[in-house]
Amino acid sequence: MSELQYKHGIRAIVSVRPLNRRLLLIEVAELLFATSGFSETTVETIARNASVPAHVVYNLFGSKARLLEQVEAARADRLSC
Repeated sequence: MSELQYKHGIRAIVSVRPLNRRLLLIEVAELLFATSGFSETTVETIARNASVPAHVVYNLFGSKARLLEQVEAARADRLSC
């Protein structure tokens, strides 16, 4: 477990196990998109806040736009429960 300091002073305790990286990146991206906006948030910023190299984001999602699709899908799943 490690504590991450997100932009705007928001903190979270997260597990950074490889199996959880995808979910971690979705959560970090959702937070950053909500606070800074999609166009102002870079893949590098998402990666840095998740404590992973940027290539991991690209390997898992392909692009920032595809990551946004996963963020929206995760949010829809939460709202449907």
